[in-house]
Amino acid sequence: MIPSVISSFFPAFSGYSRAALRGDVISGLTVGVILVPQGMAYAVLAGIPAAYGLYAGLVPLLVYGLLGTGRHVAFGIVAVDCLIIAAAVTRLAAPGSPEYISLVLLLTLLVGIFQLLLGMLRIGFVVNLLSRPVLAGFVSAAAIIVVLSQVKGLMGLPVPMQTSAVELFRTAAAAALAFNGPTFAIGAGSLVLLVLLRRFFPRVPGPLVAVMVTGLLVWFLSLEGRGVETVGQVPPGVPRPHVPAVSLESVRALLPTVATLSLIQFINTISIGKLFASRFGYRISANREFVAVGLANTIGSLFLAPPSSSSYSRSAVAAASGSVTALSNVMAACVVLVSILLLTPLLTHLPIAAFSAIIIVSVATLIDVRELRFLWRTKRADGLIALITFVVTLIVGIQQGILTGIALSILAVVARKSRPNISVLGLIPGTHTFKELEHDVDARPLPDILALRMDASFTFINAERLRDAILDLTASTPCRAIIIDAQPINDMDTTALAVLSELHDSLASRHIAFVFGGVKPPVMDLFRQSGLIREFGDTCFFMSPYQAAENLMHMWGRELSVVS
Repeated sequence: MIPSVISSFFPAFSGYSRAALRGDVISGLTVGVILVPQGMAYAVLAGIPAAYGLYAGLVPLLVYGLLGTGRHVAFGIVAVDCLIIAAAVTRLAAPGSPEYISLVLLLTLLVGIFQLLLGMLRIGFVVNLLSRPVLAGFVSAAAIIVVLSQVKGLMGLPVPMQTSAVELFRTAAAAALAFNGPTFAIGAGSLVLLVLLRRFFPRVPGPLVAVMVTGLLVWFLSLEGRGVETVGQVPPGVPRPHVPAVSLESVRALLPTVATLSLIQFINTISIGKLFASRFGYRISANREFVAVGLANTIGSLFLAPPSSSSYSRSAVAAASGSVTALSNVMAACVVLVSILLLTPLLTHLPIAAFSAIIIVSVATLIDVRELRFLWRTKRADGLIALITFVVTLIVGIQQGILTGIALSILAVVARKSRPNISVLGLIPGTHTFKELEHDVDARPLPDILALRMDASFTFINAERLRDAILDLTASTPCRAIIIDAQPINDMDTTALAVLSELHDSLASRHIAFVFGGVKPPVMDLFRQSGLIREFGDTCFFMSPYQAAENLMHMWGRELSVVS
C-alpha cells in the first residue's frame, strides 16, 4: 500500500494496485509507439530538429505522470502548440538555427514558470478568458494553417516557413512547379496509408507504420540522393541538463507568446482531463493541473524539451488501451527513452514528407465545422466571435487571432452586463411569488406599485440603464412606490450605490417610495457601509418583494390585492 504522505504529493499513487500497473504499462507502451514518430513530426512543425520532439517525450512525461491529476491525459508535444511556437520564434530567428532552438527552450522555461505561478497562486480561473467560441474559431483556423504549412514538406517545395494561411498559399502556389517527385510520392503514399489504416485498422499505430515503411524505402532506394529530405543524424543518448540562455530582450519579445501559449496549453489539458474524468467518474484539480503542467515545462526546458501539454488523440488512445492513472505517461516516456538509446541509427533515414503526412492526418480532425455551425445556430453573438476569431487567425496570424477573440469575448460580456434584462413584475394571485408580466399570463400588477427586477449584479456598467428605466416607467405609469426585487443582485459597486442614492432623492421629490425586497447579506453590508440604510431608512428593506408590497399596503391602510 502506498503511504498517504506520498499519495498526497503524487496523486497517481493514491490507491495504486497491480491491476492499475498492468493497465498503465499496456497503455503507456501503446501511446509511446505513437508518440515517437508523432513527436518528431511536431518538432519539425515547430521549426526545430526532430530529435527535440523525442526530448519532449522524456522529462515532461515523467513529471506530469507523477504530479498530474488527469488519469487519462497523454502528455507531450502538440501540433497547435508547435504552430504558435513557429509563429512567434520565426520572427526572432531563422528556423533550425542555434539561436532559434535557444529561444524555443527559453520559451518552454518561461511558459513553465508562468503556469507554475498561476497554479501556486490558485488563479486558474484566468483560463475563462478563452471562451468556447474563441477556442472553436482559433483551433479550426490553426488546424487549417498547420495543414497548409505541411504542403511544403509533403511535396518538397523550396519555400520559407510561414504561419499565415494567405502567405502559405501564395508561396506554395508560386513554387508548385518546383516540387520534388520522389518526395511527393513518399508524402502522398504516407497520406493514403495513414487514412486507410485509420479507417479500416484503427488499432494499428499508423504513424509508426508510415515512418517504418517510408524509411525503408528511402534507405533501400537511396532516395536521399534524389532530393528527399530526411531527419538526418539524431544524437544518441539522453540530453544533459542545460539552462536555456536568458536575456532581457528575448524575455520581453517572448512574453506575449508566453501568456498565450500558457493559457492555451492549460485550457487544452483541463478540458481533456475533465472530458475523461466525467466519462470514468473521478475529479481533477484545476490548480494542481496548472502546477503539474508548469513543472513539466520548467524542468523539461532544462533537458532540451520544447513546450508540452496534452494531446486529445493520444489521450483517447490511452483511455482505449486501458490507462488507469497518469503514470501511463511514465511508461510512454520509457518507450521514447529506448528509442533514443537504441534506435537512433534507424531514425536517420526517416523522410520529412512522412512526418508532414502524419501531421496533416492528426490535425485534420481539429477542423470542427459542426461546432462552428452549432455556435452560430444556438447564439448568434457566440457564432460571430468564433467566426471573426477564425478569420483573423487564418488571415492575419495566430496571436492576433487569439487576442481578437479574447477582446471580442470581453466586449460581449460588457455589452450583456451593460444592458441586462429589466422586467416589470406582477404577483401570482394566492401566492407570495412575483413573475414577469410579459411572460406569465397568471401574473397580475399591484395597484399603485411598480415591481421591477434586474437580472444582473448592479455596477457602473449598468447603473445608468436601471436609473433611466425607472424614470421612464414612472413617467409613463403613475405609481406611489417602486419595489426592486434584489434577489438576482449578487454585488454592487460605489457607482451603483451613488445612482441609487440619486434615484431615491429624485423619486422622493415626486412622493414615490423606493423599497427593496430580498437583498442578499453581502449586498446589505454594502448598503450599511455606504450609509444608504441610514439615508433611506430601515423601512425601505424587506426580506422579500412580497413583504415589501404587504408593508406598503399596510402603510396606505389597504389590503394587499392585485389589479383584476
